Amino acid sequence: MLFCVRKDFSSFQKILPYYKNQTKEADYCYERINYLIFEKIAQKGSSFKISEISNELSILNYLGYKQIATDITSFVEQTFGA
Repeated sequence: MLFCVRKDFSSFQKILPYYKNQTKEADYCYERINYLIFEKIAQKGSSFKISEISNELSILNYLGYKQIATDITSFVEQTFGA
């Protein structure tokens, strides 16, 4: 989240492989969803739009994590104005 706030997408992309490695196990499903969201943010940079993570938000809602999906949506809207 810090890389998003700082809009430091270059450094963000450098650390993502380490995060990906930590989210390979099914026990880390929530972290894997976060990784997929962060990967899209890092790739798009400042042009990121919330619509690009609609699948991830849908999965969180489906799994019963509505508050987490809401928190992520709020964070993206505050950070990117999306």
